[in-house]
Amino acid sequence: MIFEDFNLNKSSTIPYHSQIYSCLLDKIKSKELKPGQKLPNEETLGKLLGVSRITVRTALRELELKGEIIRTRGIGTVVSASNLQKSVTTTDLGNKPKRNIVSFMKSQVGLITQKEWKPVIRPALKDHIIAYGSLAKGYWWYHNLVEKSMVETAKSMGCRAFVLNNNLDYKTAIKNAETVIEMHKKGELDFFINAQFYEEANNEISRMLEAALVPSCSVDIAFPNFPYFHVNDYTGNYLAGKWLGNYVINKKWNINKIKFVYFDQVGAKDISILRKKGALNGFKSVVNIENENIIIIRLNLGKLENSRRQMLAWLKKNPLCHNIVIAGNHTYPTLGALYALRETAREQDAVICGLGGSKEELGEVCKPVSAYKAVVSTFPEKYGMIAIPFAVDYLEGLPVPADFAGYTSVITKDNISRFYPEFSLK
Repeated sequence: MIFEDFNLNKSSTIPYHSQIYSCLLDKIKSKELKPGQKLPNEETLGKLLGVSRITVRTALRELELKGEIIRTRGIGTVVSASNLQKSVTTTDLGNKPKRNIVSFMKSQVGLITQKEWKPVIRPALKDHIIAYGSLAKGYWWYHNLVEKSMVETAKSMGCRAFVLNNNLDYKTAIKNAETVIEMHKKGELDFFINAQFYEEANNEISRMLEAALVPSCSVDIAFPNFPYFHVNDYTGNYLAGKWLGNYVINKKWNINKIKFVYFDQVGAKDISILRKKGALNGFKSVVNIENENIIIIRLNLGKLENSRRQMLAWLKKNPLCHNIVIAGNHTYPTLGALYALRETAREQDAVICGLGGSKEELGEVCKPVSAYKAVVSTFPEKYGMIAIPFAVDYLEGLPVPADFAGYTSVITKDNISRFYPEFSLK
């Protein structure tokens, strides 16, 4: 048995869960537990290691936060595919991820950089058929805008695009990839653009598409060895953090009394790590804030109601804090925080810079008394204007970049009319 060599040291000052964590981590790093390998369930692991299920769960939670394992409802716990190319390798502002491209796409992909390639909406040479695998079709406003942008841009170029629903589900994403492969074999599909949430599914889909020679690219969360379209997750939140830092400096807030509250989404792995790092680094580039004044609130799905409740609880514990800076992983956490501030009449104590650019956020930016002073828009309504020309250029033999990003800008009441005229202040 793989855990036979583990001996729980009951006399040690090291907590049981930390011993379990170290044991599992060592076996992962040594490849004794191999990438993609499924672990026993919590109860079985507890019996094997001589600890309670709660202790196992705590250790697994730490491994999950470190990105060493992936836990998926209905599937279980598997070791991250760390021997394959990671979804995102950008670790700092301005760094570009290096991507290895599958052999059958190498003759065109990566020959130029994004700076050298410009997406042009033009008449295509033929009626290309493009599938877009939506992260979760119709799930929330962001996905709706991305889907609409893909379909409408394809139509404007004389092509056809249709949407498949990955439904935030591992098995559904695999089935959709199988559907795409069958359609490609029959000549009913030319290119596949895929947005998918789970790293283990991305690795499997990558292998499937490579074996079937299906031209593809991924959106927002990469699958290995295929071209990758994304909004720079680090940069977006770096801009948010930096804007917040400049705001509190200009308003002459007492730096020693500031609390920086960041809503983190547990589960999105590399994206969550980059967004959190970006926000904190951006703020710290302007404000010398102590780590004990940084509060990380973790949300499983980042839903608005979850963040509202947790913000309410935090405000109750900190009734005298009047210098609250708020950022988050995406739209709903920061909106939830806003509603908590209003519910407790604490809105004047805070400033928020959101991430996403929903109508609700843009509307708040226009209100003179809202704590929601800014939002970093990632323009989901323009995704198709980049991804579809990329697919068409590739299909028509033109060189394209291996890694290409969307648009990102900080939207405030001062510039909103330039980006979103319908929200211009009268």
